Amino acid sequence: MSEFAIGSLASMAGLNLPITIPGTVPTLGYHLNVEWNYSLTLAACIAAAHALLVGLILWISRPIIVGGDSNLAVARLLQGLVGRLDGRGSLLDTKELAEAVEKEGDPQHRQVVYGVRDTTDESLGTGKVLEISGDAEVRTNLIGGRFPKGAYI
Repeated sequence: MSEFAIGSLASMAGLNLPITIPGTVPTLGYHLNVEWNYSLTLAACIAAAHALLVGLILWISRPIIVGGDSNLAVARLLQGLVGRLDGRGSLLDTKELAEAVEKEGDPQHRQVVYGVRDTTDESLGTGKVLEISGDAEVRTNLIGGRFPKGAYI
């Protein structure tokens, strides 16, 4: 089939007279010339800036202590808060727990913070505990504004 098409075009080209059409010669529309040295330098600078920003964020967030996210770890964290409700708060969800603490009545005990406290719990041993309660020390009140170094139980 393709041979027939090429043959018919070739035979017709010999029979037709050439026609001159006024106009300009076609030119190349675009030609891209890339300077790879500048492109690679720019890419390296962007990567270095990202690495520097990640390092800065890691350095700023270094005093933050991230505990486990298991149900047991969350229960341990909320133990100081639930303990103030005299056993009524163990089956409450988060919103109900917040409302129960707010209804306590004593304005001094309504405010709770995420902080650290020393403990001598016989079942856990002696050490530091992270908790949400009213008697925990806030990080900004600690020496240097950081949580103390050491093992947390």
